[in-house]
Amino acid sequence: MNKMVRQKQRIRHNPARGKFGDCYRTCVAMVMGLDPEDVPHFCDGNPEDVSGLSSLRDWLQPQGFGVFQNIYTADTSFDQLMHSLSALSPGVPVIVTGLGAREVNHCVVAIDGEVFCDPSSGKASKEPFLGPAVSDGEEWWWIEVICRLPGRLEVSP
Repeated sequence: MNKMVRQKQRIRHNPARGKFGDCYRTCVAMVMGLDPEDVPHFCDGNPEDVSGLSSLRDWLQPQGFGVFQNIYTADTSFDQLMHSLSALSPGVPVIVTGLGAREVNHCVVAIDGEVFCDPSSGKASKEPFLGPAVSDGEEWWWIEVICRLPGRLEVSP
């Protein structure tokens, strides 16, 4: 079984220079026990899949994994969010997206109500966000859990 290890993102976000940060792939790598280099860069400026979620699903599915995504409204504080995740999903590593210090959406890995790792530093963090993530003028906290998909399910009549 792979161990979750703190990782630092390899690419800093700088779209003016054609570089799109890889915090998302770094978080995916951490929760899957992989090296970020073994995970595609899902958010590499693709206008068809800005969030990278479709690309992530396409990559995970053949490996028998999926992603559960949920959102919390902007009126939820980060402390409330962490408390909720701790109470409802103890021991489950969660990718949390909010507005990062560089004023772009940013991902971290949280577990048991604490930020296990902020990929911008490769360390735990108390306050990794300025606030909720912004998408199309809306503000949300995005929560993602990578999980193993069951084999073919048989439904009884």
